[in-house]
This record gives sequence, structure tokens and C-alpha cells, in this order.
Amino acid sequence: VRLGEHQISTTVDCRKHKGRDLCAPAVEDFQHEHIHLHENYKHTEIGHDDIALIKLKGSVSVKLHIKPICLPITQELQEEPKTLPQFKVTGWGKTESAEYSDSLMESNVPKVPRENCERAYNKEYDSSIICAGDTLGDSCNGDSGGPLTDVAYFHQRQRFILYGIVSGGSHRCGNAAPGVYTNVSKFLSWIAAKMAES
Repeated sequence: VRLGEHQISTTVDCRKHKGRDLCAPAVEDFQHEHIHLHENYKHTEIGHDDIALIKLKGSVSVKLHIKPICLPITQELQEEPKTLPQFKVTGWGKTESAEYSDSLMESNVPKVPRENCERAYNKEYDSSIICAGDTLGDSCNGDSGGPLTDVAYFHQRQRFILYGIVSGGSHRCGNAAPGVYTNVSKFLSWIAAKMAES
């Protein structure tokens, strides 16, 4: 598991600023100790209990380029996706040019009714998924497993909240059907149970 990555093709991520190179600290690689895949996950079905936890060997230190994301642990945060017009999704997946991105990209993805996903994939979904994305913003091939986020106030500070995980979507990203995202708030008990096992 690699943490702190931004540009895949370079060993050190740098950019020019006022004629000087500004470089991020090096990425950090960790081996995994255990992977907890949801017991009911079916790889043949988009959005079916599509969640896993990875326990790393070793400890991760919070740094400028490596930070945790918050889970929606309060009732207020769990209700937030119902009122949000859009989310942010990040990843190295395919872009408008149908090429995989070398740099971490971000897109605003509009929330759409769950019925849109049900029609697009001819499947009935419950509240364990979030349906989002259209021609203005979408996740794509290579983004699976990535975060669906937004900023919210938590303990009097703005923080990124993990509302969803990219599960799947159409191969014609942004042009055909919305994306299906695992609704993290529906799996908080499962996450807590798996963390307690470790």
C-alpha cells in the first residue's frame, strides 16, 4: 500500500514555484497484514457490499502529504449526503481523453437519484449505495476503490468526510450512466467490528 502519492511516473513529486522546485516528501510504502473483504461482496455485481479494510504492517504517521480522512460517525454526518448536491471524487482513472491519469485528479460529481442507477444497471439498490455522476463529472475506469468525499464541519473544524467508495459504473464514463458508490455510513458497524477483531 502506497501513501502520499500524487504523480505516479516520478519518484519525487515536484512542481515549479517562482522558478524553484517545490518537492513533496517521499511516498511511503507499507505491506499489509490482513485484508478484510466484506463477507457478502460479489465481484459480479456493482455496488453489492463493495467494501474492504486493509490492516497495515507498521504505523502511519500523519504528515503534510499523508493524512487520514474522517468517517461519518455522527448522525448529522450520516444524514449529510441526503442534502448535498454534489461530492468530490479523486483518483488516477481515465480522463476525458480516455487515458489513465499520471497525476491524482479530482472531479465534482453531482448526486443523482438512486432510481437513475437502478434504471441504468437494471438492478434494485437500497440505501447502501450512493448514485452520483453525469456528463459534468464522473469517476471512471481506474478510480474503483477511491473516495467519494465532501468537506463538513466536525469538532468546529472543516474536515474531509468519506461518504462513499467508488464501486463501479458505465464503461462510457460521464456519457451514459451514473456511478455507483458504496455508502460508507451503512457499513460503520461492520468497520468497527473488523477493527475490533484486529
